[in-house]
Amino acid sequence: MGAAETYAGKRPPPPPPRRAEKRAREDDGDGAAFELPVEDGVDFSMKMWTREGERASKSRPARTQYDPETGPRIRHRSDDAKGDFNVWWGKHATASGSTARDFNSAVKATTRCAPILDAGVTKGDGNGTSSVCVHFARGCCTVGAACEYLHRLPTAFDDATNHMMYDIFGRPKHHTERDDNGGTGSYMRIGRTLYMFFGGAVDPKWGARKVYEEVANQFGEFGPIEDVTVKFERRFAFVRYKFRASAEFAKEAMAGQTLWTDDSAEPLNVRWANDDPNPIAIVRVANEQEEKVRDMFLRSEKAQELLRRERMKMKGELAFEDGSEGKDGKSALDEAPVSFDPADYDEAEDDSKE
Repeated sequence: MGAAETYAGKRPPPPPPRRAEKRAREDDGDGAAFELPVEDGVDFSMKMWTREGERASKSRPARTQYDPETGPRIRHRSDDAKGDFNVWWGKHATASGSTARDFNSAVKATTRCAPILDAGVTKGDGNGTSSVCVHFARGCCTVGAACEYLHRLPTAFDDATNHMMYDIFGRPKHHTERDDNGGTGSYMRIGRTLYMFFGGAVDPKWGARKVYEEVANQFGEFGPIEDVTVKFERRFAFVRYKFRASAEFAKEAMAGQTLWTDDSAEPLNVRWANDDPNPIAIVRVANEQEEKVRDMFLRSEKAQELLRRERMKMKGELAFEDGSEGKDGKSALDEAPVSFDPADYDEAEDDSKE
């Protein structure tokens, strides 16, 4: 054997930090939860679904998340399937021929989306698409900045402009829910609540409070959360988002993930939650739907008024009722302030009733 290698003079520089998508941090000795790697110049406290986060994602090219040649193989549910594929049920038949889905079964994900690092500008920003890349949500997009879809988290504006017949990824919704509450969901209701069966996806030493904190922190990375309910003894939880688009993104992003880093941890099973039978929740959902319908009519009326004004401008018919023109040749319709606040319409309705 040769002599041991020695260094003369200055010590060599330390190796560069490892860029891992998942890194464990010790939490008072009671388990390890996922945390993003520390990188210079990155503000990890930033919420990427805010205006500030959107500006940050538009200031850089999107990062390639996954290399199929060097990265781990992505597993699919069909890998362990036996029997023929049933196109009606959308799955492989089991050995007994049954096509029923196991409600609490999930395939463990090998990649994970890190919006604070992965979000950026793609070709989709230039061609006017409004659909987010579903592979970006799953953390396995192989083209990065060359992707034809968006690589960023949906915002409140995206939620307001997204059609009810499609999800944020551009996939069509259906009239009824799937039998296992998976898939894109139904266009007959606004799905903002996710059901999550965590089972063995958490450290056995964690209590209910620790599970609540980790669910809120990790699911809160993808959008604003209104409420988190953890049924610790029954090993499942509910996460209600403020926006439908955020729930759709988080459902894809957290499916098959784990809340801690142990290799034996079971994957999360994330699906759409059923309607809450609580009377208070029923009233809340009814009020939300009524408000959305009311807002839709107000926006429609205002859009029709603006369209009528544009047509009259083209014909040169805008003028006061007495035939005179307003200031600088503008009509009364041009000089009237335009308000998109529903409260202004409420005041106008009250005045007309009086």
